[in-house]
Amino acid sequence: METTKFARCCDECGAGMNEGYCIGGGLEYFCSDECLHKHYTAEEWDDAFAENDPIGDGGALLGR
Repeated sequence: METTKFARCCDECGAGMNEGYCIGGGLEYFCSDECLHKHYTAEEWDDAFAENDPIGDGGALLGR
């Protein structure tokens, strides 16, 4: 039986995650858009994080 190991845990749903959103350098983690948007609207996300994204990938995405 193979065991999957996860680097992080989603702060909204508690799911293990190896990719998703990392907020504030690790203060918060969200596994999906659905979990992220329970805490941040799409507009809040764009306003807060897109401007700090020098390569245009969301700046705080893990493993994507």
